[in-house]
Amino acid sequence: MPDIEVRNVTKIYEERIVALYKVSVKVFDGEYVCIIGPSGSGKSSLIKVISGIIEPDEGEVYIGGRLVNNVPISERGLGLVMQDILLFPHMNVWDNVSYGPLVRGLGYDRAEFIGNEVLRSMSLHLRRSAMPHELSRGTQQKVAIARAVAAGARILLLDEPLGSVDPRAAKTLRFELRHLVKDLKLTALHITHNQEEALSIADRIIVMRKGRVEQVGTPFEIYARPKTPFIAKFIGGEASFLEGLVEETMDGRVKVNLGEEHVLVESSIGFRIGEKVVLGIRPEHVSIVRAGGSRPDNSISGIVKEVNFLGSYYRYMVETGGGNVLVKVPRLSAPSVSIGSRVFLTLDRAYIFKYPREGLDKAIAYE
Repeated sequence: MPDIEVRNVTKIYEERIVALYKVSVKVFDGEYVCIIGPSGSGKSSLIKVISGIIEPDEGEVYIGGRLVNNVPISERGLGLVMQDILLFPHMNVWDNVSYGPLVRGLGYDRAEFIGNEVLRSMSLHLRRSAMPHELSRGTQQKVAIARAVAAGARILLLDEPLGSVDPRAAKTLRFELRHLVKDLKLTALHITHNQEEALSIADRIIVMRKGRVEQVGTPFEIYARPKTPFIAKFIGGEASFLEGLVEETMDGRVKVNLGEEHVLVESSIGFRIGEKVVLGIRPEHVSIVRAGGSRPDNSISGIVKEVNFLGSYYRYMVETGGGNVLVKVPRLSAPSVSIGSRVFLTLDRAYIFKYPREGLDKAIAYE
């Protein structure tokens, strides 16, 4: 099975638009890797460079250990599946799927064998006579993927493949797509704007920002161990940030002075006493109780400024001395607090980062 390796790839479009800058990533044999990032982060440009649609200005692309710079798309052994479903409208499912093997000159018997195997593996054999316009968007996309596999692709490059499929069908299709890749021992690189999609099906995730790779890791690592404030904000989209100074360090923990409050944060990174830091706090990692009585350990005080009921949970905006903190609490365990209530927020978990050189606002900006 082939792997994909991109080494120090840079691509600059007209008007000095930097699409990719010194990007280096590797996708291993049989992996299912998702690429996520804000619009304009370079996700599609990376796929286009790997596929050969565009050539990099600098850097190298290897597929299965072979340098493929300047190698035509047709000779890279790739299947490219886009958000816009590109089936031959005048051909039925069978003709679309068997087209690739026939064009490769494999002969009708071999093309028939491959086509039947692929249709069965993707549960499309009962629709082999259907025309594309008779199929749902989700089924059309399955046929497009089947066509790529039947054509001999060992690597699937998927650019928002479920973007035009209705959300309910897309949730089912995402798992079918992963199972297909694993069953057929393919390698897949899948761009998506849907974080839930990426977290649920990827072996690893590549997070891109401004043409660069911000972090690569398993879904758990990306969520639970963000390397930068941007990752902490982007994954989930509602992290809060508080600025403070390191007051004390001890055995894997750091005591941070937030001005009016002090909190302990776990950290494997070394910090200096007096160093300026940023705490990243996910709304689901905060407990909230009405102030009064004994104060919980590792808590900060604040006043509730906003309460939103969102079905399965309540969302609170709490003003603290160091800034606003978002809190999400499951509906059945929500405290009896309202706008104006004074509360204690216990930080069950927080991420600590060195203060960014460019400033916090720029460090967490999507663009």
